[in-house]
Amino acid sequence: FEPVAWTRLVAVILGLRACSAAIPTYIKESNEFVTGNSGNCSTVVLANKRNASVGECVSMCQSDLQYGAFCFGYTYNVLSRNCTLNREVYCTPQPSENGESLNVSVKALEYGKKGTRGCEPQYTIDQAEILGQTDNNLALQQCQWHCDSDYECQKIQFMWNATSQIGTCRRLRSCVASTAAGEEGFTYYFKSVNTGPAIASEGKQVSVREIATVLVDGSPARLNSLTHWRGYLIVGTETSGGRIYQVDPATGNVTLFFDVAAAFERNGRAMSFSNYQHGGLRAVAFHPDFETNGLFYVSAMESRPTDPENFHYASDWNGGGNFGFSGPIDADSVVVEFKYNLTNNSVIEDSYRLLFRIGMPVYDHPIKYIAFNGSYLFIAHGDGSVQSAITGGGQGSNALGKILRINPLYVNETTPYTIPSDNPYLGDNSFPDEVFAVGFRNPHTFCFSKSGELIVGEAGRDNAEEVNIVEAGHDYGWSQREGFFVHNENGTILKGVSPLPDDDAANNFTYPAAVVGHFGEIGDAFNGQALAGGCPIENGSPLSGTYWYVNFPRGGELYYSYMSELRSAVTMGDISSLTVATTYEATLINAETGETYKTVKALTGGKPETRFGRGGAGELYMTSKHNGKIYRFEETLPISTVEPTLSPSTSEPTSMPLTSNPTQPGETSSPTATPPTIPTPNPTSAAPSYSPMTPTNAPTGSLITSAQPTSVPTKSPSGTPTVATISPTMTPLELAFVATFAQLSIDAIPEGSSSRDVFIAQFQTAVASTDNSLDKIDIAVNSIRAGSVIVDSRVRVKDAETSQAIEQALNSPGNIFTPSNGFDSSVYGVPATTLLTPTEAPTAVNVDQPRAQNDVIYIVSALAAGCVIIGVAIFVYCRLSRREHKPDSTERNAINQVDSAYAVNLNTMGDGNTKGGQRMSVASLPSNVSPPHWDNGDDVKDEERQPLSPPMKSEHVVD
Repeated sequence: FEPVAWTRLVAVILGLRACSAAIPTYIKESNEFVTGNSGNCSTVVLANKRNASVGECVSMCQSDLQYGAFCFGYTYNVLSRNCTLNREVYCTPQPSENGESLNVSVKALEYGKKGTRGCEPQYTIDQAEILGQTDNNLALQQCQWHCDSDYECQKIQFMWNATSQIGTCRRLRSCVASTAAGEEGFTYYFKSVNTGPAIASEGKQVSVREIATVLVDGSPARLNSLTHWRGYLIVGTETSGGRIYQVDPATGNVTLFFDVAAAFERNGRAMSFSNYQHGGLRAVAFHPDFETNGLFYVSAMESRPTDPENFHYASDWNGGGNFGFSGPIDADSVVVEFKYNLTNNSVIEDSYRLLFRIGMPVYDHPIKYIAFNGSYLFIAHGDGSVQSAITGGGQGSNALGKILRINPLYVNETTPYTIPSDNPYLGDNSFPDEVFAVGFRNPHTFCFSKSGELIVGEAGRDNAEEVNIVEAGHDYGWSQREGFFVHNENGTILKGVSPLPDDDAANNFTYPAAVVGHFGEIGDAFNGQALAGGCPIENGSPLSGTYWYVNFPRGGELYYSYMSELRSAVTMGDISSLTVATTYEATLINAETGETYKTVKALTGGKPETRFGRGGAGELYMTSKHNGKIYRFEETLPISTVEPTLSPSTSEPTSMPLTSNPTQPGETSSPTATPPTIPTPNPTSAAPSYSPMTPTNAPTGSLITSAQPTSVPTKSPSGTPTVATISPTMTPLELAFVATFAQLSIDAIPEGSSSRDVFIAQFQTAVASTDNSLDKIDIAVNSIRAGSVIVDSRVRVKDAETSQAIEQALNSPGNIFTPSNGFDSSVYGVPATTLLTPTEAPTAVNVDQPRAQNDVIYIVSALAAGCVIIGVAIFVYCRLSRREHKPDSTERNAINQVDSAYAVNLNTMGDGNTKGGQRMSVASLPSNVSPPHWDNGDDVKDEERQPLSPPMKSEHVVD
């Protein structure tokens, strides 16, 4: 045995700590790895990469999807350029093949602090002294790095003697720490690991506005779902009474829409509330033809009937198998249809019609969200058991852990609904016919993109949270896979997963498009981390092109990814080719008070338990079960003003189906099992009714929508909309400039004029002609608009970030914009310290004074000598017109200061550097448009940006 091995053996047998000895001095490298060990780690190799650079080796150990979470260090041979990733890094010092010991670089981990706790003596690996450090923090860091160098070490106890300047470092194995085992003077720490890719940050801060508070019997409602209907928000209260409420987003008024639980009871059934977290009303969905048929649907937990053989089950649990349960629980997942009387605007309570039931072995992870895409109803169902990790949940031949798809319309008493002919498992005995995709644990919420992508937020178990883009017939892995890992039966952080096998592609699993790893103590279980998925934002708002999700149980960290990255993620194939979208973390700011919050938990004041949903204009809302509040993400409100669509066609803005024919189901099949006769309620029978309020307003829509390509409109000096052809290969930033000027041109045309409608249609068509995704263009447009003031054809930049965006656009290949005075980055942006103060800015640009006061620079086309003469004439005219207003000395100084600090002159005369020989002319705004002004030195009030009026908060008490 080596000396260290002897001390470990003695400590285990006798419960004694090893004698203190000075530890070596560890040095942290710039790449977050620690040196100080050397040896042969060949027995704990994760992977080898030959002919690799040190940088490649570091990157693999830090962030590789396959090995990053398991890699605790690496060895690198400079001569052979061989990189070895190691799962353990306390290696036996042995010479390498060339007679030298290999340096071992150890990953420096984060540590969590648990105060005065400790572990029993038999868990102590060794105890050592730390010398030569001048303060407590430096000595503690050395102790942590000493623990990092040993995979077996997972905790430390540390004590600092300020007098002698000696630290005492005690390394511990995995143990359950307690205060009783603590020692005076020692502080307990544990290794904290993250089993997913690093969370990035762009410094994004989103504004949230409290819209309303829903109370039931004086207590905050447990809001579990949010959709929209006729301009209202529709929320379900889960175990807070099982009711549906409608909320006016403009006023915050809350009104009871329908008491679902009472309707169940009236129809001889009982909504199940026996499980506080998983019972009650789950979600609500309105049929796309609601305004014709008045149908809507709910998912819920309902008490199991005493005669289940007389009811139709998509699947039932009959005991046996590995679960070890004799039979199902006393509650079933159900989908129920109700009908709305379109004449008197009330719900027909006796219209209860059951579609199907699903039996469950344990009251956990039941039926979840439901929503329409085209004429098909999608239903998310959890795996139905906390024990599913060891029993194959999500892979069983039942409806548990699956996404289901049906056409819910009634056919006859034996066919309560039909199954789309292209459902992937139709007629396949491996899964029920209703199944659309398999391999889910707890698919909390889902949304559809405009192009029909089904995006599911998946709550993992102990190691990974997932965002999946779900396709028909795909297997998303649970419970054989979790994130990018093999899922082991024992669970727990890091110890419950293993690396994927080299031949994993043969298993045909589909992996996440985005993943959030669990962070915390190695061996901990669950650790209070779970993901609630949101919705893609695709409405022309500043956050268009993003997808939002949250760690909802405890921490409340708010995340987002870009839709373009989610779509391009490689989720199937060889493990070396798998990629994932970056997960970014954002903070929040109260739109009314300006108070900032690092997490959603800080905003809600407790365990957030959040859910997401979209409004009628595609804007994003967030609810909390903790306080019953509804919040709106202000940056998801559309900037442009288009006539809103108030029909409740789906719970999504403009959802497209995953099949080629959304409104024609084609040949459909009834459920495989022959259902018993189910009485059809009489819709004309007397019953209590609830009359929802008539909407008084609605959110606005988006300017940029999908269309067929041709051209882009520009504005002529006379104010008449014109169209100029553009290249379909323009970059998003180039198109952003075109879109920005086009929007200003649109805003200059009076509402209701035919030319405005034609202009908008032309612009939408032109944008769609490019091969750039609209979400990227939206982001670029709003980035430029938020960071600059556009006056005539001059862009006045507010910050360095916008300056960089402009610089990048001007330098991009095939750029159609050329500065009249040549390219010089100093012209386009200034340091933040030289920006005008809020008190200076209002004087510089004032919309109440004549437009001629501004220092107008016209973009003139110089294709011929005649254009030069026209340009001179315009210049003379502008100089004379300035005499209409004679600013005083204070105003003149402010104007000069703005000009010198911000002026960006965009001359659209291409000098041959255009795509396909085409040239773009971006002319000045018409004379009837006043320029924007500064608002207290903060964001610019663009006249083209008119969001919804902020609603009043309401804490409506429902008896």
